[in-house]
Amino acid sequence: MTKCWMRLSDWPVELQRSFDRVVSAYVLHEFNLETKVRLLHRIAAHHLAAGGRIVVADIAFPNFEARAQASQHWSDSWDADEFYWAADEAGAACARAGLQVTYKQVSSCGGVFTFTNKGTG
Repeated sequence: MTKCWMRLSDWPVELQRSFDRVVSAYVLHEFNLETKVRLLHRIAAHHLAAGGRIVVADIAFPNFEARAQASQHWSDSWDADEFYWAADEAGAACARAGLQVTYKQVSSCGGVFTFTNKGTG
């Protein structure tokens, strides 16, 4: 399991503040779902300004079944050491962590998530 040990004090001083937007592109598939949720929750709790958003574009599928089908279809190039998103399971896990999630599939294997703190829309 990948662990995220970074503490707020580990961030460079210029990043120890709040942001209106935090953007990630094709990075978080390196982490398992539990670690993704922990990272997103930490960023939202400590670095997201009121009404701010976290936008994540990554290798993603609308649900577990679509991800499983893609794994079979692209078996020659599928990286078993990466943790590609299934939007339905990620959305449920993030909701339990207090994040509101929207998701849009933008290609056959890519999607965009937008995360906000619940109640801030």
